[in-house]
Amino acid sequence: METLSSYCVLVVVEPRPAAAPATIIRETTAQLERDGVAFWTYRSQDQKADHFQSLGQAGSGKVPCYFLSVGKGYTAKAQEDIPGYDAATHYAADGQTWRELRTPVIGQLDNNPCALVLGEIEPRSGESFNLWAYGTCDEQGAPVRFSSTVSAVGAVQNDTRTHPNKMKTNPRPLLAVGFLVAPFAVWLKNEGESPAPVDYVEDGIMPTILGNLDL
Repeated sequence: METLSSYCVLVVVEPRPAAAPATIIRETTAQLERDGVAFWTYRSQDQKADHFQSLGQAGSGKVPCYFLSVGKGYTAKAQEDIPGYDAATHYAADGQTWRELRTPVIGQLDNNPCALVLGEIEPRSGESFNLWAYGTCDEQGAPVRFSSTVSAVGAVQNDTRTHPNKMKTNPRPLLAVGFLVAPFAVWLKNEGESPAPVDYVEDGIMPTILGNLDL
């Protein structure tokens, strides 16, 4: 049985203007099967790529990534109302050395955009996830909270049922389960200039073979 890290990443899957969550997950699965890895854009004011890189490096096992449905109060925005909605063409594991993505990654590219690096992902159906059983890994005792500026959170198991600031929508439908692969997260940008040669393995991004994720 594979060892899992004590850390995990919780991601709320927001529908894009032209794609429902199930479609987005299928596109991500197709990218992973085609390219060996997949990049998942996320929003976070504080937890940039280096934060999730540190989680991956600190864990003693594979870092699971749980993809959850939006809450009951979520209101979808039109594409023209989403700032920076574009396709990233380049990534950098260190924020400085940019290389071309094999497949452009669609997301919000404003305000220093980042993406999680997935080595595995498997859609789920009919399962739920107890959000109140987790807390943030960078603030002891604090519950996991998603917002218009936060769509991914590093988390650890922690009972937050009685916390006054816990999220109201719980449990959440579990849409997919994935695992991060080194370097765990990267910075993104849309760049028209000629990039350095593409070599995911050289950059420390190790493609993996999809398998049955028995959690």
